Amino acid sequence: MAWQLVLLTLLSLGAVNYANLDCVLDFQNDFDTSNPLPIILRDNKLLNPDPNTCSVVLPEGSKILIGCPGDTNSIMYMQPHGRIDTGLKQLEASCNGGSNFISGNSLLDSFALKEISCKEQPKVTVRKTTKCGKDNQHQTYQCGYTIGNVFVWAFESCYDERLYIPSHVKYEIRPHTCTPAPTAPSGNILTGLLEGLLGIVLYILSAVFNVLTSLVAQKARFIELFGTELADVYLRDDNLEPCYLANPFYFATVAEQSVTTHYVNLAPQWKSVTESLESLQQGVQNYVNQGQNSLTVYSGTIGVLTLPTSLGSSRALYLVTFLGSNVCPVPQYFYKVVIADHGPLVFLISNSIAAVPSGVPFCTDLGSDAHSGISWNRKRSFDLCCDFEEFQKKVSYLQL
Repeated sequence: MAWQLVLLTLLSLGAVNYANLDCVLDFQNDFDTSNPLPIILRDNKLLNPDPNTCSVVLPEGSKILIGCPGDTNSIMYMQPHGRIDTGLKQLEASCNGGSNFISGNSLLDSFALKEISCKEQPKVTVRKTTKCGKDNQHQTYQCGYTIGNVFVWAFESCYDERLYIPSHVKYEIRPHTCTPAPTAPSGNILTGLLEGLLGIVLYILSAVFNVLTSLVAQKARFIELFGTELADVYLRDDNLEPCYLANPFYFATVAEQSVTTHYVNLAPQWKSVTESLESLQQGVQNYVNQGQNSLTVYSGTIGVLTLPTSLGSSRALYLVTFLGSNVCPVPQYFYKVVIADHGPLVFLISNSIAAVPSGVPFCTDLGSDAHSGISWNRKRSFDLCCDFEEFQKKVSYLQL
């Protein structure tokens, strides 16, 4: 009888509830990370973990949409003898307790979420929408996924198609403390070929950017622009690397992080700038976590970095000359506009290894008190925080 008394006590306290069929999905343990992960939507939004955990609770019966976008992609179902290709690109399923779901499909009438994966990496959808930027000379791209007739985007880029550089990207930062578990590697050029011409172009442009920021390509370019001696000086203790304007750090799911590798989100930055950028990223995420509210953020680039030549003049730094035109510039500044509770604040980071004059004409430093809610370890005097109204005189095309 003693065990019955213990059980009754636990039931009265809510510690045991056999009738509770809510789903609790752990983003680090309840997915098949050895294979490409599917895209999961709930209420036409990407499924994300709850703010203070690496899991999400779904009420019993709540519906999710599972998708594996891509012309040659499909949902795979793990059985004891191996994975089965269901031939489905999408599946609507309902929570049935734990990490289990039910659906109207005869093969997948009942399954655990960990039994579901994709044949290949889900295809990223890139949509061209409106014109943007100064005098509407740039193109807006929305990057995300299409499941059935539902399109969800992780970030929106205002991209300069002439210079191959993002002017700015817009995205949302949500409260989260979760680091996604490592997953299967991304697809290759064959996947791009099978997805059509746009897939090929997008893959090649992203690959070209990675090549241009390689150490070998940088050394050759710096020798071409500044000569061997100065090239050695500039690259002795530093080098350029890709900067993700919408940084993967801000996203709690593999699906969103994968989207950020798209070339319309990339700009070249000096490695020595990384510490300032990462400190700011952490400070903004902590601010969001403390407030438990999502924030809209704009991250962008300004100008073209110039470096001194051996003749005493300065030369603009572009990663490549293509068909007689300089393209893929190294930005002079990176900025982040955070729409905080007390109004928008601008954080400006100089992307330079050379001496920088004190003060920036379009960004008067407000000091540390201006961003008291956002902890930012500013180790360089030319990393600033300024008022958005003043800053907007420089980037009047940026409309919040």
